[in-house]
Amino acid sequence: MRTTTAADSGHAEFTVIVREPVPDNAMVQVILDWLRDMVLGGQWIEPRQVFTIAGRLLRVIAREDGTLGLEEEVTPGVWAEQVDEIITDLHHQQTVCARLELDMSDGSVAGTDMVALRPCVRTAGTLGFRRHGGTPEPGTSGWFLVCLDEHDHEPVGYSSLRHVLAEWPYLRQFLALPPDTTVVLEPSVILAGSVLATVVRDGVDITHGGSWFGPQRAPLSMARARRGLGSFGDGLTRTMIGEQLGLPDVVARVALTSTEESGAWWVAWALDDIQDAIADGTRFTAGQTVRSGWRTLRLVERPDGLLGLEERVTGDHWVEQVDQTLRESWTQRQVTAGLGLEAGIDFPADSQLVAVAECVDETVSELLLSRVSLDDATHSGWTVTCARSHEHGVLRTRTLWDLVESLPFVTAFLALPAPISVRIDTARDSDPTAIRARVLLWDRELLPEPGSYTAELLGTENLLGA
Repeated sequence: MRTTTAADSGHAEFTVIVREPVPDNAMVQVILDWLRDMVLGGQWIEPRQVFTIAGRLLRVIAREDGTLGLEEEVTPGVWAEQVDEIITDLHHQQTVCARLELDMSDGSVAGTDMVALRPCVRTAGTLGFRRHGGTPEPGTSGWFLVCLDEHDHEPVGYSSLRHVLAEWPYLRQFLALPPDTTVVLEPSVILAGSVLATVVRDGVDITHGGSWFGPQRAPLSMARARRGLGSFGDGLTRTMIGEQLGLPDVVARVALTSTEESGAWWVAWALDDIQDAIADGTRFTAGQTVRSGWRTLRLVERPDGLLGLEERVTGDHWVEQVDQTLRESWTQRQVTAGLGLEAGIDFPADSQLVAVAECVDETVSELLLSRVSLDDATHSGWTVTCARSHEHGVLRTRTLWDLVESLPFVTAFLALPAPISVRIDTARDSDPTAIRARVLLWDRELLPEPGSYTAELLGTENLLGA
């Protein structure tokens, strides 16, 4: 992309290159507008000039086509003609400030600015990344990286911001936070590229016990909602690409009224991957099975010549519909999102195994579900025991489908990523369907976002209000 108005003032135009997909293409235009406005305001920009954006250095270069290009310092001392990292960082910094309802700081910091720190931060269990108030001294960033462990701390030293960010890259997303803000985190608690952090503003925890920050949070709505899909009949949605390629198309039937959160897009969870596979030349046939979320669906012939999708409803009884599959997928996505773990959502397969202790049966009032990563495609990684402290006896394997038939309330938690534990109390009040649950990551309780579906499901809304 390039500017088109700088030449009107006798200045060279600018060319901006984005080499890889970025989370927000609109940011490219923001950079172009920034350059244009500087030139139209009378500023003359020449090769080798250096600017700072989002904590990164941006250098002007002369291009062979007569325009001025931009290169960014991707790692200390390494430059590339692109703005990919700057755009990505700006996007994540905006996202963090928006989530915390804080204005982005006007004071930009450069990678060469110094950060005050103590050497013990490199082995600290808990870090504090603090931005002081007031105007920082020239050459300093205003940021202080501190060790919050209880011990005799070493003397304060200094390191450049770019070297600090190379060592702790997840701190970059917090650079636009305003002064008098502190981010408290544990470097060991990282999941799917996200870090669990508590943000304190003017002495007040504005994250209510901590929240996950990291890769762009996936929207709960489907970005590809019904792209290329067609609706017909009562509750029927079909793929459309097969007809164009001479391949069988597939129909998904929603038989019952679904939750308010499930708009017309949600059937895409069952059909989008199938549509993409057909576009790649896959010929589906009756009797095949496909995955949707944690569920296995079966393809069947329909009287209209299309293929339908059946889901298992009880035992080995199958029905041509996808209602339960979509409802369970929606619930599992909501639970992971409410805990800030949607970036790592990990659907098992209903045919995979789960280890169940012999002390577990339908009469146990408290259960402990634990998931670990296993190098075994046949196993889900889940183990179920009772919550009592005793010898749980022999662990026997069952399929996940068999487990949820006897303990249906565990279904909501099955897509939580390892390592995770869920302690479930089913003996709550007089409602046999009600549960109270606590979700633990490395023995640290994860609190759901207030007002979320997860908070309601876990029973924390009533607890917090008690």
